[in-house]
Amino acid sequence: MKTCFRITVLLSLVCLFVFPCPTTHAQSKVIEIGAPIPLGGVGGAYVGIGWGYTDCQAYINEKGGVRGHKIAYLLEDNRWSVPTEIAVINRLLTMEPKDQLLLFCGNLITGTLKAMSDKINKEVRIPSISLSYSVEMFGKQGGPAKYPYYFSVGPDYSQQVGLLLRYIKKVHKKKSEPRLAVVYSPTEYGRDPLADLKEDVKKLGIKIVAEEEMAITASDVTAQVLNIRKAKPDYILWHGFLPGMPVSTVFLKTVKQYLPKVPILGTHYQTVMGMITAGGPAADGLIGVSTSVMWHETNNPFVKLAHEQAKKRGREIPVGEESNYIGGWMLGLMGAHAVDVAAASGDMTREGVKKALEASTWDFDGMYEGATFSYASHKVPMARIFKASYAQKRWNAMTPWLNVDKELK
Repeated sequence: MKTCFRITVLLSLVCLFVFPCPTTHAQSKVIEIGAPIPLGGVGGAYVGIGWGYTDCQAYINEKGGVRGHKIAYLLEDNRWSVPTEIAVINRLLTMEPKDQLLLFCGNLITGTLKAMSDKINKEVRIPSISLSYSVEMFGKQGGPAKYPYYFSVGPDYSQQVGLLLRYIKKVHKKKSEPRLAVVYSPTEYGRDPLADLKEDVKKLGIKIVAEEEMAITASDVTAQVLNIRKAKPDYILWHGFLPGMPVSTVFLKTVKQYLPKVPILGTHYQTVMGMITAGGPAADGLIGVSTSVMWHETNNPFVKLAHEQAKKRGREIPVGEESNYIGGWMLGLMGAHAVDVAAASGDMTREGVKKALEASTWDFDGMYEGATFSYASHKVPMARIFKASYAQKRWNAMTPWLNVDKELK
């Protein structure tokens, strides 16, 4: 009897050695996250995003991955080009296994979101976390009902502008209504919030006195700034520009020359360290909405983690790439968190990742300092208002975290 038992055990061990348990292999695999980002192109190079992704991947995998699964961010340069980004996404969808490529988490240009809407939301049904804050995609006319697999990392541009308009109403001291000049780029990005803006100013009692569309490659905007000066605005709303666009520096310096006392207010991509670097002294005093944290906020647990990991990897982050590095970490951790929640639920599929994102109340490893919010709208509803200091080379927070779901009721 004992001999039979020993033989049985021995045979069982041999079988396990020669024929490993199939579930072990099924459970241990590399999870891929598509990450098309701008490493070059017309909008400038944002290599810091790539560094953030790379260091985030190393950090996660050194800890054993996500519930034993290694994470791989598939970084590719989209060159701020819709055709290029579409080609990258289509190639990854064709070449990578469906059970490994669980989501996209990268730049995902607004034009790409539009062009690939049916494919992503109806055909392949893959969650796609974008750095776009498009009103069309994520605003009242879009959202999860229309685009169920699109997600954004912050409030849409109309909501960001809404926060700025309410800031204007709060600080305006004159008895007359605030006079606003609106400057935007001739892009989908630039024009995106204009319709909602014009409705909102009527409700708030703000008067638009000038509108100027500025080409992103313009080398002289003197005539347009003089038109704005004639309109005598109290504030200038500036939207649709990036630090790497030639016009950004030109615009800031020209306004500083002709309208030195008029505050300039911008949305998220104007509220980055690269804009202070690009504008130099002319960027001092800029006011903007940001959906992220700043590199110097080292008391923030998320920022502290990014600093620790940059030091560990021997990275010296240039001033102009600090916001981008933070952005890479933000996207990386958000994607990994979604996979983690999906794995915990037993549904590690694209659909499981989508459900995990929708149910998330995660605060990005302390980024929002304990603030809770719903991600059911497919947008993180959190933002703050900042002011640029050229002397300090940083953006200083003027408000605590604001939840647009509450602030814009």
